[in-house]
Amino acid sequence: MLFKKMLIAGTAAATVLAATVAGASARDLTVVSWGGAYQEAQKKVYFEPYKAFSKSNLIDESWDGGVGVLRAKVEGGNATWDIVQVESDELALGCEEGLFEKLDFAKIGGKDAYMKEAVNDCGHRLQLRPRLRQGQAEGRSEVLG
Repeated sequence: MLFKKMLIAGTAAATVLAATVAGASARDLTVVSWGGAYQEAQKKVYFEPYKAFSKSNLIDESWDGGVGVLRAKVEGGNATWDIVQVESDELALGCEEGLFEKLDFAKIGGKDAYMKEAVNDCGHRLQLRPRLRQGQAEGRSEVLG
């Protein structure tokens, strides 16, 4: 892997994970997300199926965000994360500063397979357009993705 081997994960996580099988086979793939229940859900939906499909190990770590953390890892020669979930402003700034490798969209379905507004050379921004649905029993609203 290259010194600056850091990819950005967003809604295309499963596609990126599948496309990474060949490139990360020499060592474990490290995926970084927000932790908590959110990351537990990602383990079930993305990480475990990836491990079963690829027959390789996947290490998942959590972080609190901040482009300064990414900058320090890259500039300090400690860029061990392969796929990192970041905020859209961190994605734009990190790509502009050269902290991330640019994605080869030809390997993950082409840019046209993604929402035009969400595509960045270094990743895919998570674009949620939630719908609110009125809860039936409790009279509450819940966000649907």
